[in-house]
Amino acid sequence: YHYAGLAFNNKGFSKLGEGQKMCTTCHGGSEATTANNFNQIPSRKSCGACHDGIKWDTGTGSTLSDKMKVVYATDSLPSSGHSGGAALDDSSCKSCHTSEGIKISHRTENITANNPQIATGLASFRYEIKSAAVNATTNDVTIEFGIWKKISPDSTESLVTLVDAAPGVSNSLTGFTGGPSFLLPYAMSQDGIASPADYNNMGPGRTSAQPRSVSVASLLNTNNAANGNMVPSAASPGYYTATIKGSGQWAFPVGAKLRAIALQGYYTQVTPPASPATPNARHAISVIKAVTGDAVRRTVVDANKCAGCHEWFEGHGGNRVYETQVCVACHVPGLATSGRGVPDSLLNTWNFNIAETKILTDWAFDKTLPNAALKFPVTTNNFKEMIHGIHAGRERVTPFQDARDRSSSG
Repeated sequence: YHYAGLAFNNKGFSKLGEGQKMCTTCHGGSEATTANNFNQIPSRKSCGACHDGIKWDTGTGSTLSDKMKVVYATDSLPSSGHSGGAALDDSSCKSCHTSEGIKISHRTENITANNPQIATGLASFRYEIKSAAVNATTNDVTIEFGIWKKISPDSTESLVTLVDAAPGVSNSLTGFTGGPSFLLPYAMSQDGIASPADYNNMGPGRTSAQPRSVSVASLLNTNNAANGNMVPSAASPGYYTATIKGSGQWAFPVGAKLRAIALQGYYTQVTPPASPATPNARHAISVIKAVTGDAVRRTVVDANKCAGCHEWFEGHGGNRVYETQVCVACHVPGLATSGRGVPDSLLNTWNFNIAETKILTDWAFDKTLPNAALKFPVTTNNFKEMIHGIHAGRERVTPFQDARDRSSSG
């Protein structure tokens, strides 16, 4: 599907549900009188623009799902073909591919501007931080927050009731695994600058300039009482008050400025409808709140503009979603790539997938050389430079290269 020299059928834009699946990004129905043709008038030409592995004259070939199964060079491309068999013309397309059926087939997992409906029975979550404060005497952090949930197709939200605090709590919501975590970004004096304009997350116990992460479940686990706890809010029914103790291991360092609290991550629904199959990750938009009385980290990027291409930008496996002010909590000036730390023993045995292999080939990288990882550049992962580098890749004289050492996490 080429338009202005761009193959849109190959552009995922880091979107949900296989990216190009979201036809309604452009075909919204209001911009052009024929915008709804994608679901009202199916044809071999229009559908084949994205579903380009099908051979219509025989009904054979590979579907998009088949293509997704080819990850490594050793994988074979399945040939599921067209379920309706050969299609020598477009006369019978609508007999199987109804307008409503096409909409359902191209529906993605989360409710977004261009995807207003999801499968019946799936949960959607919305996070809210009402307030965040730090006691000047004890350094205790107090967070009042709520988690809103609705079940499709119902549009009514209600505040969730988390499990009771108890020893060993690992899942905070019945019917779901995983769950969100708080991030605690901040700035300490650095290089003679008493009040930096960016988070730097410096101090004891911090590595790679990263903020502390404290899960909701860990605050309900009474084994962690020395570090923090969580109770229902006394002031706001349905909300919770989380306390991170200033004397514990999770607190802000004394003297920290520009402090903020973010809530990010997601629940996985383990009792969803029959389709899609269990379990189902229920990603949610991340939120952030400055600590009362602290300077607020400046806002440069309008997340709504990112949504013009990415709908919901989802970073780190859907843990950080949409809100760029949460991105800058971790992508700080002191963060750089760690690729040079990858040991030869891992590089020599690692099975790179097709996409990764192409990147390394383009970089003329030879993983068999001694100390091969030292050929990787050290690239800043500060949000500004990283985002500019990624989006200006074609215009750069020096290609943007980013290699991370995942030897400790896979």
